[in-house]
Amino acid sequence: MTCHVDIVSNEPLASEPRLLARVILNGGPGLEMDLVSNRTDRQKMWSYLCSRVQVDPEHDPTAFLEALARAIDATYVRASEIHDDAHCPFRKHGATSAIS
Repeated sequence: MTCHVDIVSNEPLASEPRLLARVILNGGPGLEMDLVSNRTDRQKMWSYLCSRVQVDPEHDPTAFLEALARAIDATYVRASEIHDDAHCPFRKHGATSAIS
């Protein structure tokens, strides 16, 4: 089953949250990370996420995804709960980069 976590810009004065990145578990080995074009640097985002979660994404990708929502919940950036594409509020946004 393909599922993912959305990393969202949660700016207090913005009219709605904006998608920054999506961390995807697609049934294969490891995780992929898609970025919304021109929003952020791929390596900086991956480093930020890994620094906040105490789970090794290579050892247990599902646990890493599940931990993101608890670990990334700040004033300006938050992570969604893990969900599939059919239940994604940002499903219209595309992907531009992958990390493995």
